[in-house]
Amino acid sequence: MGLYSPAPPPTDGEPGHAEKTYTLEIATRRSRSAMLRR
Repeated sequence: MGLYSPAPPPTDGEPGHAEKTYTLEIATRRSRSAMLRR
C-alpha cells in the first residue's frame, strides 16, 4: 500500500496500469475524505 509514496511501484512491467491504479487510489481517498468531512 502506497499511502504517501511519490511514485507507484511498477507492477508486471505495466507502468500505465500502475499509474491508473495509483490515480484511482488518490481519487478514492479524496472522495472518502470529502465524505467524512460532511
